[in-house]
Amino acid sequence: MRDVLVVGSVSIDTVVQGDLARIKMGGVAVYGAVTFRRFGLQTTVVTNIGREVDLFLKLFQQHGIEIQYGPSVSTTTCTNYVAGNERRSEFAAFAQPISVEQVLDALPGKEHVHLGPLHPLDIDSAVLEVLSEGWVPVSLDIQGYLRSPCCGSTAAFVSEQLSTVLNLASVVKAGNTELQTINDATGMDVHELIRVHNINEFVVTAGNLGGTVVLASGEEVRYQAMPAPSGGDPTGAGDVFFAAYIASRLNQKLDVADSCRHAAEVAAMQVSGQYIRGEQLAV
Repeated sequence: MRDVLVVGSVSIDTVVQGDLARIKMGGVAVYGAVTFRRFGLQTTVVTNIGREVDLFLKLFQQHGIEIQYGPSVSTTTCTNYVAGNERRSEFAAFAQPISVEQVLDALPGKEHVHLGPLHPLDIDSAVLEVLSEGWVPVSLDIQGYLRSPCCGSTAAFVSEQLSTVLNLASVVKAGNTELQTINDATGMDVHELIRVHNINEFVVTAGNLGGTVVLASGEEVRYQAMPAPSGGDPTGAGDVFFAAYIASRLNQKLDVADSCRHAAEVAAMQVSGQYIRGEQLAV
């Protein structure tokens, strides 16, 4: 895997921790893309952006990332309330959904597609139909399909597209709470989800508690989180972890345990502000 396409909204995030609030660029399309590029992969982002477009163009240019974007009345905008290992999000605006035409224009020559929607309407359903034809392997951060498509607090929600996106992905990431939401909605545990949807690897994250990778063989590989400073900003750490894991597994050909260890190191650096630095993301 040398050439990856990242599909999903960029976002303007306000991160609130105690009395401190900071505004910065975010979204899987930022954290994931920068991580892939730092692992030496040619990286292209497909997204839609509102009036903040110049900020994101500068960021991606600084990292050598190609961006193919469409105009939008708004940029996806979110407030994240962070307290320890807990996070609550509220959306204030959504960008125009990413169209199948945008993805088809960017897809030729790509060896991998990384889906990072921030909500269930982020990526047009026609994109999923195209990717389900199996032209290129797909990894999926499932969080966007477990959030309400309405502005306001992101209450527990299961998109009607959940089964479709699980069917097309070979590697899936979910937080442990997100996985429980899927279990409650489908009645299937992670092993059955893997079997029914033909998933190769299911990455389950639990913040500073580490996590587990469940393989199609039934094997479970547990990993430990690396130490990070108390009070650090966990925003984007899961996105960075997943991209580092995929790059380690599919590009560097590391085994699961070593890939988890490498990804956990990068995620801890992100929490401590030493990976994608705050000044690079500041608005």
